[in-house]
Amino acid sequence: MEIWLWAALYLLLDAFPNLEHSLYFSTSTYVTIGYGDVVLPIGIRILGVIEGANGIILIGWSTAFFFSIVDRLKLLERDFEKG
Repeated sequence: MEIWLWAALYLLLDAFPNLEHSLYFSTSTYVTIGYGDVVLPIGIRILGVIEGANGIILIGWSTAFFFSIVDRLKLLERDFEKG
């Protein structure tokens, strides 16, 4: 969802001509691949850096959250089996 929000911001700023370009850039930046074949215009390039840092942090947070949920489900399953 956050990738789509970044893409929408790029569209609002007229950084790219269409949603496809905005979404492609946003996805490759968020996951820190950053191919470089599509770049932001001069003047708003700092947004790409911010999105990349944001992506690193939130991917790590999402992974930790996912494992926390799985761990809790395992505990619930054990409690359920005990009866």
